[in-house]
Amino acid sequence: MFLSNYLWSVKDGVPEWYAVALVSGWALINNDAVATYSWRERQGYTLMSEDAKATAATRLLAGAYKLSTAQDNIDYYRDFAKIYDEQFADGMGYMYPQVLVSAYRSYAKPDDLPVLDIGCGTGLVGAMLELPSDQIDGVDVSQEMLDAAQQKSIYGTLHRVDLTTDAADVPTRYGAVVSAGTFTFGHLGPEVLPQLLSLGRQSTLYCIGVNSEHFGQQGFSTVLDAMVQAGQISAPVFEERRIYQTSASEHADDTATILIYRKLTD
Repeated sequence: MFLSNYLWSVKDGVPEWYAVALVSGWALINNDAVATYSWRERQGYTLMSEDAKATAATRLLAGAYKLSTAQDNIDYYRDFAKIYDEQFADGMGYMYPQVLVSAYRSYAKPDDLPVLDIGCGTGLVGAMLELPSDQIDGVDVSQEMLDAAQQKSIYGTLHRVDLTTDAADVPTRYGAVVSAGTFTFGHLGPEVLPQLLSLGRQSTLYCIGVNSEHFGQQGFSTVLDAMVQAGQISAPVFEERRIYQTSASEHADDTATILIYRKLTD
């Protein structure tokens, strides 16, 4: 076989070179780290069945859900960034960016610009928005994910920021703030929502996707209610949407609750 220098024993339909073993909690390995992901490995991936691809992508997601700190995310996505689009987004039928952008377009006004993409990753939401680069910026904690986004020439400015600590280096001029895939297990919780208000002007539109199970477990409703009572935001609209198209994963039925509201105070 043309990949003769790789081990081709199979576990759950996934070649052993693509074992998706979480070494020390982060690195996905073949014989080397994912950092050495090569043309031959990509060719091997294309030969995997759709179910095997979904299995591999599910393991990537499981690793992401186990993270607990900003440094965990930085370490994990250092390697994950190289395979995120092809082997996670494609493997899972990841339609979260599409549904988030659909919700944004349903509520956005022509002057809800520029847009800030929170947890922009490799730029999947930005690509779907199809805005001129001077009308959209991105924020992420992972430099490697930002590097991947930079290669796509989608964003005007990309900011490496840990939103669990401070967003002081991010401009405060945005007409809309959007996010898909960042408010979830191992990533951001509801305590960040009030901080995001500083990034927008009065009447800024917020379209924030939250994993629905995470939403219920982490008390997002309590934080949102407090923001409404304080006169900071309009009463939020909640839209529940599917995250994945694939039916071959244990996460096939996962949904996101998209929070849609406007900032009331400047």
